[in-house]
Amino acid sequence: MNDYDAPYNEIQEEVKAIVTLEHTVYLCRQESDKKCEDIFSEAREIIEEEINPEYEITNIEFVDRFKINNSPYRKAIWWSVEDFEYMAEQMFETITYYDESSPKSVQERAKKILSTCKDWKDYYDRSEFEYALDNMIANHDAEYGICWETIKCYLNEMCLKYN
Repeated sequence: MNDYDAPYNEIQEEVKAIVTLEHTVYLCRQESDKKCEDIFSEAREIIEEEINPEYEITNIEFVDRFKINNSPYRKAIWWSVEDFEYMAEQMFETITYYDESSPKSVQERAKKILSTCKDWKDYYDRSEFEYALDNMIANHDAEYGICWETIKCYLNEMCLKYN
């Protein structure tokens, strides 16, 4: 192991410990208090013996994490790559829709897109969705949050395949 690996290995150990803690919390959601104590003990042994013997976990850390994750006042909202796929499909349908009453420029643009793109997968680069999702989460303004319009912006800024 060289000097460059040391911080990476520490991060790996921390991630393993966090995953073990999260799994423990998940198991405890489904069990009684007595069973939770047993699950906490088993998790502590895994973390201290298998991941890093110097990584000491106290019951307080387990209980705090359990309380935080199970609070009735705390909920999470998740966005996913599937949301990007859904919005890409919706947007493709919108930009390629036209009828006789549509303005000529709309009809021409839709026909041009449809001449080279049979569906949203030809219009958007699916391989960029995860990167765009990560950027969206990392850079969003917490005062305004994230909504479907935000996903539309990231699709058009970071995932367009068609020009």
